[in-house]
Amino acid sequence: MKITKHTVTSLAYELKVEGKLADKADEQQPLEYIHGTNML
Repeated sequence: MKITKHTVTSLAYELKVEGKLADKADEQQPLEYIHGTNML
């Protein structure tokens, strides 16, 4: 999949720090951002 500029993009992730869950976004509540606008 290629994501183009100014496209609303969503993703699921888990961020772990030293093995402990620090943050997450799952498929039911994904992280959404507009790609190519320096939001991340």
